[in-house]
Amino acid sequence: MSVGDDERHGRAARGGAAVYRTLSFGFGEPDAALLQGLVDGDLQGALREALDGLNGFQACAAAARAVLKCAAAAGSTAAAFEELRAEYARLFTGPGTPAVACYESEYLEPPRADRRGRLGGAVATSVEAAYLRDGVATAAGRREPPDFVAVELEFLYNLAIREAGAWAAGDAAEARRLRSSSERFLTEHARRWLPAFARAAQVGSRHPFYVALSGLLDCFLAAQRWPGAEVTEGPPGGVPEQGA
Repeated sequence: MSVGDDERHGRAARGGAAVYRTLSFGFGEPDAALLQGLVDGDLQGALREALDGLNGFQACAAAARAVLKCAAAAGSTAAAFEELRAEYARLFTGPGTPAVACYESEYLEPPRADRRGRLGGAVATSVEAAYLRDGVATAAGRREPPDFVAVELEFLYNLAIREAGAWAAGDAAEARRLRSSSERFLTEHARRWLPAFARAAQVGSRHPFYVALSGLLDCFLAAQRWPGAEVTEGPPGGVPEQGA
């Protein structure tokens, strides 16, 4: 493999990492860190880096620019940010039944005989095992289970940024191993439910930031398809209700 190939693969990995970082950040609970990212341009900087690096994913450019525009608006005033927080709660956390299921378990875990929630079962255990296999542990004290949307996207960011570092260091074997780990996680987990989640969030959101962010997620997952990848669009009967 030539130096030019290493640079090209490294640039793509950096661009992918920037997208995953944006998505993980954006789908996390709106807090002081997200507000700072919206206001000081950190979130926007990640998206601009993604646009620079993803030469092979030009179909995502319009979606990324839409997120850039909406991010600036969402962080422009305290009132605008409170609107973002309110919409996040309505969509993903409650109170009440959230509009969009945001855990892999809710899409892939079989319903229990007692009809109690799907969370915390074999799917979440399998997701956490994938993290540990690549030396990543979920943050101690983190409130969200390992199969929460932002946590899975953060893991994919971790793999992509490590891959970029390996290409930069000339360690092609480690870079390919990390790329293989990413593709395995996408095939076994993320790609089996995130497209359905993204579409549900696009349809269900009343806030342009989450509409745009979900569009970027859907576009980016589609742009990364590789031959032979198995894609499951979601559970029979559509997206389940949270806590079903």
